[in-house]
Amino acid sequence: MTGRDSIVLTITGVERAASGKSVTVSATLKNSGTKGFFGISAYGGTDASIKGRMHSLAGATLTDTAHNMRYYVLRDTAGGCLCSTALRALKPGETVPVFAQFPAPPANVRSVNFLLPTFPNATIALDAAR
Repeated sequence: MTGRDSIVLTITGVERAASGKSVTVSATLKNSGTKGFFGISAYGGTDASIKGRMHSLAGATLTDTAHNMRYYVLRDTAGGCLCSTALRALKPGETVPVFAQFPAPPANVRSVNFLLPTFPNATIALDAAR
């Protein structure tokens, strides 16, 4: 998916935990433009209670349209997101790996919509717990 300023988000993996309680989405962010990208803060979302959200993927969500449920990035006991943090500006051509962990939808849900601010929705497949 291509977001603003020629930033490309490529989902590289989706894994439901063996416990069936969480889903981890792995991806890469690539600056395919010719200028540095300084808009990482948009990916942190608007929930000010998440510590360190401004330079993270804390704004990512999964949506289960079959059950009308939206799942937000999980948090640790200190209020930080279970996602990539300390993200920085991307130089032209630079690629960085990122991830976000979410509560898992019910086991019978086989696909969800992934949304990261400034990018279009992407439907991703979920496998059953292993």
